[in-house]
Amino acid sequence: MDYINAKNEVMTAQMQLSWEQTRWLGAIILQPHMKKGKSIKPTDLVAFPWERKQKQISQEEEEKRKKERDAMFQKWDADIKKKTYGE
Repeated sequence: MDYINAKNEVMTAQMQLSWEQTRWLGAIILQPHMKKGKSIKPTDLVAFPWERKQKQISQEEEEKRKKERDAMFQKWDADIKKKTYGE
């Protein structure tokens, strides 16, 4: 299950990068058509949901999330070693 979640995160990051590149290209293509002295920023074209400001989380919550993430990766590493090396 952890592998699936990690794979999903990678695919999501790749998709987001692709959309951001497309937005940059759109801004570059539209720039020559802007009035003299005006410019267009990629964020003027579209703002993606993942770019919305995230609410501030407390330091304690951040530490809790970090510990959970570290524990998940340690378990994942142990599972891989067990399957690979039979330990």
